[in-house]
Amino acid sequence: MYSMIGLFVVILVSSCSTGPAKISASLVVSDGQHRFVPLAKGASVYATVDIAKARRLLELILKDSKELRSASDIIDKTKSAWIAFYPDDSSQQFMLVADGTYPSGQANMSFSFDPDWKRRSSQAGGTYWYSADERLSLALNARRVFLSDGDPLAMPPGVAIPDGFETFCADSAMAFWLDDAALINQIFESLDIPIQIPAKNTFVVIRPSPFPNYYDTDINFELFHTAQAKGLVAVFSLARRSINLEEPLPKEGLSVLFAALFTNPPVQDGTHLLIRAATLSETEIPLLFNTFASFSKKNKE
Repeated sequence: MYSMIGLFVVILVSSCSTGPAKISASLVVSDGQHRFVPLAKGASVYATVDIAKARRLLELILKDSKELRSASDIIDKTKSAWIAFYPDDSSQQFMLVADGTYPSGQANMSFSFDPDWKRRSSQAGGTYWYSADERLSLALNARRVFLSDGDPLAMPPGVAIPDGFETFCADSAMAFWLDDAALINQIFESLDIPIQIPAKNTFVVIRPSPFPNYYDTDINFELFHTAQAKGLVAVFSLARRSINLEEPLPKEGLSVLFAALFTNPPVQDGTHLLIRAATLSETEIPLLFNTFASFSKKNKE
């Protein structure tokens, strides 16, 4: 599984060496009923990043990387990115599509003369470049970068953005959606915490806080029935009284996740269970992201 460091180092690579693809000029498209992002279906986690709002977080994520200076140059060329992480039994482990302004002409020339990169045809149409040594595929035009360890171009129209996600994540620095709560349930199960959430969708949103260097985190579980949401309010309330947030967990990122889930009581809104989570520091947010990324590589059941 690629970390955030790896993903943006990959963007670094793509900035100077990539090739043409017949791709849509619009990152998010609509068929009149649904909106789609050009990522493949079946991911454990989908994430969207607003580069301007998340810039400080990305700098912290990249602080130990020797490629920081060059990667920062590429981040400067990027406005936003969508990322998908897939289970181990998938044909690929990640996909990323970034929106910005990129040196595609120079990149095309560079790749044409690089024997380590081969042009391939995508099942979605168009072409991309692939390196067996790097185990990396990428395609680029002047406005978009597409990256993956498999085919970087998704079959049109891509994956549908769940209803309410774009509204819920307005003004966010980062936002995640999961098609269900299996990932969080898996974390609970691994730690012997008797909570299972039968969610249709799970949204996690990270927004800049009014306090400098801090972020507000909101979590929205969409349940199938109002009774489920009501029952989980009681379950979470009981768990909050029995879980010691000061007790160290096997991984630091899990402590951050538990602080987000259990610091404040949940609120029911119809079929939704809303958690106004703890305000987290800029050093804790990357740990939360990497926790999702780490658990997302496990096979779906």
